[in-house]
Amino acid sequence: MNVVLYRRQEDAIEIVLERLRSIPEYEREFEIAFGGRDAIDSENLGKALAAFQRTLIAVDSPFDRYMRGDTKAMSRLEIEGMRRFERIGCAECHSGPMCSDFELHVLGVPDNRKLPESDRGFEQT
Repeated sequence: MNVVLYRRQEDAIEIVLERLRSIPEYEREFEIAFGGRDAIDSENLGKALAAFQRTLIAVDSPFDRYMRGDTKAMSRLEIEGMRRFERIGCAECHSGPMCSDFELHVLGVPDNRKLPESDRGFEQT
């Protein structure tokens, strides 16, 4: 697996666009969805992702049913995992309907020695 570091958000988006353009089926589907040739661009990517995300409706998952009081909706292992998630502090940030507090956090995760340089965080230059 190749590790790719992105200096800027634009770099990551351009790499995604290049990958999409290299797949003929995506070329065709974007042309159909957005009209015309060269339809794979950052604006249409954003529209495609937004349209896809609007189809993701998760209101009746086992977790949802459990949280509404159905104590049989989740297995013993799933409940143990949820309790661990809460116990080690993940739920402090990952909570609420969007499972997020919408903030950036320094996690204190050790550096990955396979990367050529340290990740200095979201404010790196």
